[in-house]
Amino acid sequence: MKKLLAIISAVLLFASCSKESECVITYRVYYTDTPAECTYKFKGGKSAGYILESYRGSNRLSVYPRTFPALAKTLVSTTAPIEVVELKKPEV
Repeated sequence: MKKLLAIISAVLLFASCSKESECVITYRVYYTDTPAECTYKFKGGKSAGYILESYRGSNRLSVYPRTFPALAKTLVSTTAPIEVVELKKPEV
């Protein structure tokens, strides 16, 4: 029984390990006539992405490192318009 549990846990451990490297997202926030260009670096894989959402005049930009966007980290939340310029992901 212990060997079976050890094998299952080893398989889950190797399945959860994916190649991650540095992802870079560049975005602009239009506070005034001159936009502020920002860059954020985070660890992620080839399935990393971002969520740009707007609700009742409020804009929010979040990034997630893997395919599960429920664990997204909010980068900026503002009433100013936000534009995503580029998202560089690792080529795996």
